Amino acid sequence: MAATAVKLGGVPPVAPQGASQGASGQGADQSQASSAGGVSVSGVPSSPSGAAEQAMSARAICCPGHGRPIHSVAWAKRGEDDLFLLSSSLDKKPQLRWGDNGDWIGTYVGHKGAVWCACVDKNMKLVATAGADFCAKLWNAESGELLHTFDHKHIVKSVDFSPNGKKLLTGGLEKVLRVYHVERPDEAPATISQAEKIVSAIWINDDIILSALADGTIKVIDVSSAGAEIASIGSPGKLPVKDIEISADRKTLTVAIGKSVIFYDLATFALIKHHDFKFDVGAASLHPHGKAFVCGGSDLWLHVHDFETGEETRCFKGHHGPIFCLRYSPDGNTIASGSEDSTVRMWRAPSCEKAEAK
Repeated sequence: MAATAVKLGGVPPVAPQGASQGASGQGADQSQASSAGGVSVSGVPSSPSGAAEQAMSARAICCPGHGRPIHSVAWAKRGEDDLFLLSSSLDKKPQLRWGDNGDWIGTYVGHKGAVWCACVDKNMKLVATAGADFCAKLWNAESGELLHTFDHKHIVKSVDFSPNGKKLLTGGLEKVLRVYHVERPDEAPATISQAEKIVSAIWINDDIILSALADGTIKVIDVSSAGAEIASIGSPGKLPVKDIEISADRKTLTVAIGKSVIFYDLATFALIKHHDFKFDVGAASLHPHGKAFVCGGSDLWLHVHDFETGEETRCFKGHHGPIFCLRYSPDGNTIASGSEDSTVRMWRAPSCEKAEAK
């Protein structure tokens, strides 16, 4: 997909006040390694073989352009070479960037309120967005053309395409899940009522969905069986779920809630790991290899941890506000993060294989 062929609204991004101009400019964002594992005081490993990689990972590509806090980042891949990054913000304007260097491609213009979530289908042909203007929208991913508006009765907080790309799931403050047929957008959706406000809703497979609620629980629902609830994960409490993610192999659920990151087996919905932190966790993501995870939140930093032990192996510093979203790229080489500081940042992820070999 050539950048010149994309005309997503034709609106250039506006850099937030005080932000660096140029999406691919590498600033002074610093990362600090943990004190374990033969790491020198400067944060550069004493091993010469790892020095080059460590120096690269000590910088982040800063992607200005949004004017308000970032609340979702999503990676998309087309073919073997084309990698993209989609971000949504309270500034009403979701943006698409090249995934290798963060350069802006285009902006999807049409929402009249904050955009809380944005996602891409498996073929990189469609984009869906969830807005505070009481609607979800469907777009042509390449041209930026608005294809359909799905009206709701309250703020929409979440959108997600089914793995086969045929269905679109929405949820939000209305406490109702909606399932639309992408090829028949005018058709009335299937609806499933929830007891609490919906923070996030995603597909496990083409029939089963997860609905993360404001009371801290996650409902497992079979869409093919009239919305029957299969299971409930977590216990009702005062803390809402902040983030949920399904692993690359679709076997593990990652949950950010309170000051914790929790992992569940998606075959049995049993608890696998529970790691606690000293800060409020806003988002978490499991590395595609499953050997590490990254989380971030109220302390403004990204923390990379060993999946089994919970030991911190790297800390990335650079954001100037709480972190609301982050995700590993499909190959696990990059971490994208979004913050209250209105910037998207792309970080060179530590290598799981090399960390295991040490």
